[in-house]
Amino acid sequence: MPTLSRPSEIVVTESIIRVDLADENEDGPPASPEEGLLEWAAPEFRAVATSSGRKGLRLERAFWSALTAIASWSGAKRHKLIARVLEAAEGQALNSSSALRSFAMNAVHKELERVKAQSDAAFTVSLLQQAPVPSFAVDRAKRIVRVNGEFNHFVRILFAETSDPAFKKSLQLNLETPVAKVFAELGDSGRAGQYMLNITVEGRSRRARTRIIAVPPHDPKILVGYIIP
Repeated sequence: MPTLSRPSEIVVTESIIRVDLADENEDGPPASPEEGLLEWAAPEFRAVATSSGRKGLRLERAFWSALTAIASWSGAKRHKLIARVLEAAEGQALNSSSALRSFAMNAVHKELERVKAQSDAAFTVSLLQQAPVPSFAVDRAKRIVRVNGEFNHFVRILFAETSDPAFKKSLQLNLETPVAKVFAELGDSGRAGQYMLNITVEGRSRRARTRIIAVPPHDPKILVGYIIP
C-alpha cells in the first residue's frame, strides 16, 4: 500500500484520489447488426390523437418501442408524450415522423449517457463513501483511490496523542488479507466481507475491523471499505 503524508489531512501521494479506468479492457464485441433487424424495422401504422385531431403515423416498430420506454421513464402516457412532440413539430414546420424519430433517438441517447455516468466506478465509489462512517477505497494495484471526510476524522482521533502542529508522519494502510485474495473472494458475488486493517504511523499501529465490498458488481476494479466501530 502507498505511503501517505500528513495524516491530519490525509494527503495522498502520486496521481491517485481519482479512478482512471480509461486504459482498462476495451468494450466487448458489438451485437450482431442482423439480430432482430427485420422485426424492429417493420413499419407499423397507428393513429394518434392531438389537439388538432387524430393523425395517422407510420413508424418502424423500434421507434414505437422507444417512445413507450421514454413515456415510462418520464411518467407520462405515451399518447400524451407523442401529442406534445407532434404539436412542437407543427409549430416548427417539421415532418411528424422525422420529429418523432429524432425525439426518440435524442431521448435514448441522453438516457444511455446518464446510465453510463452512474455506472462509472468513480461515481459509484463517491456515492458509497457518502455513508457517515470512515471509508477508504483501493484498487487492484493496492493504490488508495480516495478516503472520505469521516476517515480523516477517524485518523485524527486515533493518533490524537501527537500534538506537534508541524507534525508530518507517514501513514500506511494494510489489509491483513492480501488485496488480490479479497477481490477473488468478493468479486461478482455482490456480498460484503469483514477483514482486519492495520493503520500504521511511524511504527505505531492500530488494528481496525472493516467491512468491504467490491465495485462494480461484475469484474470489480475497486474495493470500498468501511471502518467498523
